[in-house]
Amino acid sequence: MNYLILAAGIILLTVTVADLAYTTFSSNGAGPFTNLITKTTWNTALKIAGNDGTKKFLEHVGIITIGFVIVFWFFIIWLGSSLIFCSSDTSVVHSETGRVASTAEKFYYSGYTLSTLGVGDYVASRDTWRILTVVLSLSGFMLITTAISYMLPVLSADVEKKNISSYINTLGGSPQEILINHWKDGKFHSLEEHFLRLTGYILSHNQQLLAYPILYCFHSSVTHKSATVNIGKIDEALTILQINIPEEYRPQERIISPLREAITYYLVTQKNHFVNIEEDNLQEAILPDLGSLEAHGIPVVKDEELINDKYRKLLKRRGYLSYILRNEGREFEDIYTSKSVHYPDLEL
Repeated sequence: MNYLILAAGIILLTVTVADLAYTTFSSNGAGPFTNLITKTTWNTALKIAGNDGTKKFLEHVGIITIGFVIVFWFFIIWLGSSLIFCSSDTSVVHSETGRVASTAEKFYYSGYTLSTLGVGDYVASRDTWRILTVVLSLSGFMLITTAISYMLPVLSADVEKKNISSYINTLGGSPQEILINHWKDGKFHSLEEHFLRLTGYILSHNQQLLAYPILYCFHSSVTHKSATVNIGKIDEALTILQINIPEEYRPQERIISPLREAITYYLVTQKNHFVNIEEDNLQEAILPDLGSLEAHGIPVVKDEELINDKYRKLLKRRGYLSYILRNEGREFEDIYTSKSVHYPDLEL
């Protein structure tokens, strides 16, 4: 018995099963190996795309990442179990001749056992190895089942992510357009219902990002369909409301504050789990052009010094958003240049 090989096999199995279990059953993120694969795959794909988030192939990175993770789990469990069988010279024998299996044949035996094929040309030599074979076969079945059960909620969460993006885009193609579309009788009352809904939607999306980090790799190449762009669009609309619009014309603060906090939670989650943000290198984002608001009769605050001071206090918030957008191949300006989609041929 080679105890060094045995220990290596047990360690590989343990850390891989732990990574699989934490990734699929925890609501607080993925295992370290899954996280590494997720970030490496996305960053590599983005570099290949030249940091251009509009490249079509980026839309396939999410599914590719899931495939990489499942292949990694299977391969390392296969390698670990093979090493355990290889730790003993006589662990596996030919079923008809009783000949001791070679190292390659032990890898073959572990592979078809894990894949639940059950070919039968090689068998375990003693009870201990037979029990390990049963455990390995069950592990293979559980791996396949777990992989499928993991994919379904991820795909469902991606649909919800797209729904949030579409919902915000229907409100307006830019922060200014959102405000203009909901300005009526000197108030923004019609925004309050949307803000209440979006608070719940964004909080739910944030929890899904934590539970399924692979969701971060599910990308839309069309700017106006990007969830981050649209969430940024709503956040900038809130900024304009709180800084540039006189208090008596704003929606109620008890409506604005929860949505603002939900987006803050979203930005902090991205910073802590997905995006490396250089706190000392945050740059001021563009200030919004409010000419279109004034043209529609929406009153704005004229004290430029006060306004500039308030925007400087939002340096970190808007800086985080800029980093997050760049990590998706976008720019902060996309928030203001994104277009809402209309289908004039279908209008009745």
